[in-house]
Amino acid sequence: MLEESLRQAFAEQVAGTVGMADPAGRAIRHARHVRRLQVAGGGLAAACAIALVLLVAFAGAAPPRSNTPTIAGDGAPNGVAPPADAPRAEISSQVPVTPAPRLPVDVVDRALHTVQGKVLTLPFDNPPKQAVRVPDGWLAVEYLGRGSSRLWFVAPVVKESRILVPAAAAIAIASDGARVAWTVGTTLTVGRRLSAALAGTQSTTVPELVRPVGFVGPGVLLARFAASGGGTDGYDMWFPDRGAYKETVGGYSVILGGRPDGEELFALAPAHDDPERLCLVRVRALTMSPVRTVCDLFSTEVTLSWVSPDGRWLVLPQDRTVVGFDLTTVFDRPRPAATWNLTEVGRDAAWTDNDTLVVRVGKQLRVLSLTDPGHDETYPLSPEQMIVGQ
Repeated sequence: MLEESLRQAFAEQVAGTVGMADPAGRAIRHARHVRRLQVAGGGLAAACAIALVLLVAFAGAAPPRSNTPTIAGDGAPNGVAPPADAPRAEISSQVPVTPAPRLPVDVVDRALHTVQGKVLTLPFDNPPKQAVRVPDGWLAVEYLGRGSSRLWFVAPVVKESRILVPAAAAIAIASDGARVAWTVGTTLTVGRRLSAALAGTQSTTVPELVRPVGFVGPGVLLARFAASGGGTDGYDMWFPDRGAYKETVGGYSVILGGRPDGEELFALAPAHDDPERLCLVRVRALTMSPVRTVCDLFSTEVTLSWVSPDGRWLVLPQDRTVVGFDLTTVFDRPRPAATWNLTEVGRDAAWTDNDTLVVRVGKQLRVLSLTDPGHDETYPLSPEQMIVGQ
């Protein structure tokens, strides 16, 4: 969910605080205003920023060998240590409780509630900013304050939590948890996660205010934040295997997601002749250039969206409905493939497979099947709980 990653990055970028009044939403309106001015003056299309969502991370906890958090690797990346006033994490053991109702996805509040019905305490006090389940455990991003976060890993089998990234301005995690990217100052680093450690790290220099917000194929998706704090100036990709970062920022409102091979992305952009018309664009990732465009798909502003892991489906709320588009056919046949009559759709969601999305709808979890839209499956969900990426 790249959109959620970007929204979290907005919250940290603007004044280094969390809980702000939707800075990503303000960025959307700011960019649309800029676009109107550019169209009036005969300029080309500009970005109108909206929230991204990728999956970024979560961890549970288990009894350790000591009460001091273990930092994976040989020390803090890039020589940056955690803030002196960062909360000291104490690893808590599993709490015996009445079995929780079985859910189709893990959820988290101040504890982790798994699909197996178990409840695990966290290695830090507050609920994580973002969370994801990985094959050998969980990953969690803990907010430390002052625009800094750290990344935790926990594997219940080995009964030990570890800090993978002690302190960073932004942290992004691949949907399968296999790679992690983070920034410290103007240094962007990416590494492969091998269980409870990071290996094979590669670093490059990026301009100030450029942050990683997700992964698409082998590339790291980047957002360039405006110095004014009002939104983004564009999006770009860094392919670590091709050497140092070289700027190729494209003028897109938002990058929704992409193909698993990373060759193509899906983006939103205002129409060249009318900034009020929003268009879906297929983008060549290497050059950030448009390949195909279709406009007038959306009846209202797009504020949430989710692209399936295989890059086939795009799901988003519209008016009092949620619609699904088949990205393999929509540029030739611009109409929804599925529609659900739903309101109060929340920001957190998780794909359980390539064709099934679990979303928050009010105080419930709702299972949406793109291949069987008539399937009706709901579960109770507390307002304090957040869906964990799967």
